[in-house]
Amino acid sequence: MLRKADRMGSTTSQMEIVTPRVNLNVAVTVAALDPPSSSSRNGRLRTGYVVVLEDLSDILHAQKQTAWREVARALRMRSRIRSLHWPCPPSAFSATWSVAILPMPRRST
Repeated sequence: MLRKADRMGSTTSQMEIVTPRVNLNVAVTVAALDPPSSSSRNGRLRTGYVVVLEDLSDILHAQKQTAWREVARALRMRSRIRSLHWPCPPSAFSATWSVAILPMPRRST
């Protein structure tokens, strides 16, 4: 990441830090303090870097909760649709469901 920050000025990456007690999901941002001067050896000597670690655990947890809520909502909708078609046997319901979801292909003339 330091080499990429040298080339681009700054770079960001997401990674997981594993500790014995907890796994931390963090965004790591590295920024070069100043561009290499022409007098430095091979143009590689820098004043320094700024490294920022941002904890993403809460954000990822919220995203997972949202995704599971959407799955639960879709399952509730499926259950309601099934209850509307309750007199149908499961095979007939499957056929009805697939026809409702998949559009019929058009015939080419």
